[in-house]
Amino acid sequence: MPNKHLSNEYMLGCPQKNCRFVAESDALLSKLGAKFISPVDKFKLNLKLLQRANAVVFHALSREFKIGAIPPIRPYWQKWLFTTVEAPRYDFHKHAKYAKWNHLINLTVTVRSDASKQLRYGYYKMLENEKIFKLPSYSNRTLPIAWVASHCTTESRREQFVRKLKEHIPVDSYGRCGTITCPENCFDHIENNYKFYLALENSDCPDYITEKSWKNSFSRNLIPIVRGSLNGYARYLPPGSFIHTDSFPSIKHLADYLWKVFNNQTLYESYFKWKDRYEVVTRNIYSDACTICTLLHDTWDVKQSWEIDGWWSPHQCKNNHTDFLS
Repeated sequence: MPNKHLSNEYMLGCPQKNCRFVAESDALLSKLGAKFISPVDKFKLNLKLLQRANAVVFHALSREFKIGAIPPIRPYWQKWLFTTVEAPRYDFHKHAKYAKWNHLINLTVTVRSDASKQLRYGYYKMLENEKIFKLPSYSNRTLPIAWVASHCTTESRREQFVRKLKEHIPVDSYGRCGTITCPENCFDHIENNYKFYLALENSDCPDYITEKSWKNSFSRNLIPIVRGSLNGYARYLPPGSFIHTDSFPSIKHLADYLWKVFNNQTLYESYFKWKDRYEVVTRNIYSDACTICTLLHDTWDVKQSWEIDGWWSPHQCKNNHTDFLS
C-alpha cells in the first residue's frame, strides 16, 4: 500500500487503534533507505507481506487493476479492500481489468453512499449553541466569480460551461486552466475579493462532492455555484448555502440571477444565514487510516463480495452535459 495517507502515525487519535499499516516493498524499502534489491528478493518480500496481512488495501487507480495483476496468494481469512476519494474515470476504466476482480473485493471505501463505508470531503452539523454569524464584507468583495482548476478537459465538460458563462458575467480563472496567475496565498486573495466561487466538479457522479464546495467555498465564506444532477448537492450541502445551475432554464438566466445577488446586499447575505445554526467540518485526508481500521474491526465477521466492475463503472456518471449550449 504505497499510500502516504495510510500511515501508522495518524492512528494515534483514532477511536480504534488496533491496526498497523505496512506498505508494499517499493515504499517499504525507500523508507528503510535500501538502494537496491533484486527483483526476485522484492517479489519474495511482497509475498511475505501478503501472507501475513489481515487485509490488503487497493487504490481504485492502482496498477493492479490496470493490468489485472491479482496477487498470487491469499489466505482464506484475508480481507481485500477497494478505496478512493475520486470519481470513476472513463480514461482509466476503458483500459482497466476490473472484471477480473469481481467477487474478490470484500469491502469498499469510496465517496459513494452505498459503499461499505462512505468517505466524504466534508459535512455540516448543528451547532451546540446558535450564534449570530459575522457576515463577510459585502462592500470589500467587488468582483463576482472566481474559478480555480487544474484539469482543463473534463468529463463533465465544465470548461465549456465556463466559457459560455463568461459571455454574460465575468469569471476570473486561476490555476492551470486559467489566464490569471494565482498570487501567494491564492485563496486568501479570492476570499477577500470575490462573492462567488465556481465549485464545478470534473465528473457528475453519485455522491461526488469534493473540496471545491467544502473547503474552497464554505470555509472561505464564498457562495458556491454548483453543477451536476447526480452529485447530490441538496442532500449533502447546508440548506440555502449554494446556487445550483439546474435551477435556471439557461446560462443567461443564471447569470442574471448572479448579478441580482451581487448587487443586492440583503439577498447576498441570506446565503450565509445557515451559519447561525450549522458549522462545516472539512475532511482530514489522514483520517482514512482510522476509517479503514474501524471498518475492518466492525465487519470482520461479515462475509461479502463486490462485483467491482459494474459497481465502479463510469457509466454511473453523466458525461453528456449540454446545458452550456442553452
